[in-house]
Amino acid sequence: MLFYIKNTMFVIILLSIFETIENTESAVLYAPDIISATDVNNIQIINNSITSSPSITFEFLKADSNQDSIQKNSILSCYLDETIVKFPCKSPLSFNNLNLGYHKFTIYNIFIVDINSTGTINSTISSNPITFIWNIH
Repeated sequence: MLFYIKNTMFVIILLSIFETIENTESAVLYAPDIISATDVNNIQIINNSITSSPSITFEFLKADSNQDSIQKNSILSCYLDETIVKFPCKSPLSFNNLNLGYHKFTIYNIFIVDINSTGTINSTISSNPITFIWNIH
């Protein structure tokens, strides 16, 4: 996956997904961990459940607590309903005024391999994202 940085804003263009990280063949990118999902009244929402609240706040951790150098050079990318909403993504993250129906929140762990002189980021994306699905009824 390649990303371009322009004027300190991230303009994200998905070009390709690499299956291995150059010079780090045994590297493992751990999936982030969603700690909690709560509605506007601070009531917990459980994965694969139904809620009447059009708002949700996620709290999550970057990765496994035994972060090695691979993990320390990683960033999170967050998606809502298959559309990128934050890059880089930090906890907590809230969504408000969501439509009725099913929603899917996904977090990918992205390892930065290098950034070249033109600002292109060479990276690889985790093959094991964390996903949270809920239904606003």
